[in-house]
Amino acid sequence: MLKDFPDNDRVLDGIRDLEALFDNLDAYGVSDSCVLDLTLVRGLGYYTGCVFEAKLKSGGDSIAGGGRYDNVIGSFTGRTIQLSDFLLGSSAY
Repeated sequence: MLKDFPDNDRVLDGIRDLEALFDNLDAYGVSDSCVLDLTLVRGLGYYTGCVFEAKLKSGGDSIAGGGRYDNVIGSFTGRTIQLSDFLLGSSAY
């Protein structure tokens, strides 16, 4: 797939990130439970890489979400620190 985008570093970086993500999902034996959805957009502009949501197989709303953000801490410290986060939630009440 990388050869299809030889002149776009941002696209190449994104593809490499996704390949690494799925390599790790395979290594942990959970890739069959994951779906790549390129329409997913998290509402916060500080994410710098993959974002995700987790849903139950039975359907319904997301029960978790998060992503990769490397530049937030650096804006305060002057250093690039690689971070990922997630938040668990429930709409049951």
